[in-house]
Amino acid sequence: MISRISGTIVENDGKSVVIETGGIGYRVFCIPRDIAKLRKGEHMLHTYQHVRENAIELYGFLSREEERMFEILITISGIGPKGALGILSAAPVDVLQRSIVAEDSSILTRISGIGKKTAEKIILELKDKFGTEWSMLDGNVLEESEVVEALMGLGYSRDEVLGVLKAIPKEAGTTEEKMKEALKILGKK
Repeated sequence: MISRISGTIVENDGKSVVIETGGIGYRVFCIPRDIAKLRKGEHMLHTYQHVRENAIELYGFLSREEERMFEILITISGIGPKGALGILSAAPVDVLQRSIVAEDSSILTRISGIGKKTAEKIILELKDKFGTEWSMLDGNVLEESEVVEALMGLGYSRDEVLGVLKAIPKEAGTTEEKMKEALKILGKK
């Protein structure tokens, strides 16, 4: 099983990259926000090798957390690798985990091909896995995911955004208030 690949990105078509290592080019399917970060040049990706009777595919991730979440998602009946990538594209891993614990299906149902029943199935199967880690967190998951998406859309990195979310005062209740506070904090850096 190929679990990590380092090499030179030689092609990026928006859905996958070709990473060349040892004279061999491997096509690796990735999350769109990771694809946007992968420019030509040297990179290392955590990978999951998916074997079917008619294909062998590699799925790549910039972080180990994304790879682990992907592996968890594909254990759910009816969720394949492409569906898992779609779910991971909807929001960062920690936001997905919190929405699952909070039993908030709104993030999942925004994904093409995931209806209410499938979202509820995902929540039912996974909420206990994430419950102990996330049950102590406060806040509206949907509002936080909207703030994360908006700030990442403005060009801030995932790490910057997640760091800022922790610094937002609890008094900021609405999405707009959280955005204003986040932009104030980011403006000071």
